[in-house]
Amino acid sequence: MGVFRRAAVRTFLLALAAAPTLAQAGGYTITGPPAAPGREPRLRDAGPVAQQCAVTGHNLAARGGGRLVVTIATRSGRWGEVWRADALRRTPAARGERRARMTRFVCWRDGRSGRYVFMSQPLRMIDGSEDLPPLPRQ
Repeated sequence: MGVFRRAAVRTFLLALAAAPTLAQAGGYTITGPPAAPGREPRLRDAGPVAQQCAVTGHNLAARGGGRLVVTIATRSGRWGEVWRADALRRTPAARGERRARMTRFVCWRDGRSGRYVFMSQPLRMIDGSEDLPPLPRQ
C-alpha cells in the first residue's frame, strides 16, 4: 500500500471516527468550517493541509467512480487552512440515474488534536433551502 493511499485511508477512517463529535442531538451542528467558503481569503499556493486533503479527496472521488471538478484552499481565522472541493461522484444510488451527484468535500486540520478531519455533503439536499452553490472556478 503506497504512502498516499495509506494516508488517504487513515484520514478517511479518522473522519469516520470523528463523525459523532461533529453532530449534536436534535440535529446536525457542524463544529467545523462551513461548506461554502464565503469571504474567506483564497490561498494562491496550497499549503501542507490542502495538499494532504487533496490527495484524500482525489482518492475518495476516484473510489466512487468520480473526479474532483473544482478545488479551493482558503484561510480561516478560526479553522486555519481549509480545503474544499466539488466532486462528481457515482454512488450506488446514482448509478441507475442519468447523471452523477455532486458532492462538496471539506477538509481541515483540527487545532487541538492535530488530526485531519474530512467531511462530505451533497450539493443538492432534500430540503432545497439547504442546497450549496457550486464552488467558483478560479
